[in-house]
Amino acid sequence: MPDRSQEKRPRLVKDKRFGITNRLKIATWNVQGLGQKQQKVDKELKKKNIDIAFITETKKKLCKWHKRFRQLRNDLQRSRFNNKSTMQNSNIDRQLLEKQNSKL
Repeated sequence: MPDRSQEKRPRLVKDKRFGITNRLKIATWNVQGLGQKQQKVDKELKKKNIDIAFITETKKKLCKWHKRFRQLRNDLQRSRFNNKSTMQNSNIDRQLLEKQNSKL
């Protein structure tokens, strides 16, 4: 495996309007039933500074998350057991994300 420690990484560009960099941290996590794990999940997302999280198998209709996150989608209506929840860091402007995604 090549040593990439000396490679130049792209320079971070900070957008002063939103207070974020041009890199997003995205995570997926199969929690196998959120239940009492909600605080643990929130703590890990905060610790890792996650911007967007895809949480699967929550088995809950609605989740009250920490103020840092907005729940964008909850698929429990479709399946009772394989619920997926998508959360976005509240500091990220949704229009900014949509604009970035359209460039991909």
